[in-house]
Amino acid sequence: MEKLPAHVTAVFRCFYTAELTTLGRGGAPVTWPVLPIFWEKRGLFIVATSIGLPQKAFNIRRNPQVSLLYSEPTGSELSSSPAVLVQGQAQVGEQVIVGQEDAEPEIIEAMTAQALKLVQKQPAMGLYMRNPVTRYLMDWYFMRLIITITPQRIHCWDEGDFSRPAHLLEATYVESDRAPSTRVQQRGTLRCGRCGTPGQLPLPSHVGCRAPGAVDPRAA
Repeated sequence: MEKLPAHVTAVFRCFYTAELTTLGRGGAPVTWPVLPIFWEKRGLFIVATSIGLPQKAFNIRRNPQVSLLYSEPTGSELSSSPAVLVQGQAQVGEQVIVGQEDAEPEIIEAMTAQALKLVQKQPAMGLYMRNPVTRYLMDWYFMRLIITITPQRIHCWDEGDFSRPAHLLEATYVESDRAPSTRVQQRGTLRCGRCGTPGQLPLPSHVGCRAPGAVDPRAA
């Protein structure tokens, strides 16, 4: 099966960040910086998002069309690297990832390696993550939903020069369009963190929750 050019694969392996764009409720693009993982074995991209910051998941469940733009090579140790835009379909897992048993070993291994790499580049992050008070007060931040992106088209700009025409790569190299499996909970078993109301998406508070401290996610 067709493989990606080596210089494009190097971008996916070595870049720390990318810009994830989803479509909001009204169809307008909404972009966030993310730390994607390239699951090379399956030709998929993995993004983990906190349950306390669920807007990415809301948008993707309404409209699965997304893009990932790799344009910032800082820290990658690559020279003259291209900018790469991945367009495809995303899927949000139902399972909240809180431990190593909650996702496939390859995903957990990749997430752990990514965290260690970040700590090496930003030592202050390690102090923050090891602080028991921080982890207690912000446990919601470390609870994650897995977003799986299946690429359909890949655009590549040589040397990151957007004034040049992009090369279009059809994503026929994808080995499987099956999203990585997780230990899925049935719909309705996930509950609001404030009042316990069952819901389809784990949230600190659900739509209409009137418990003290609840925040309406529609305002996100």
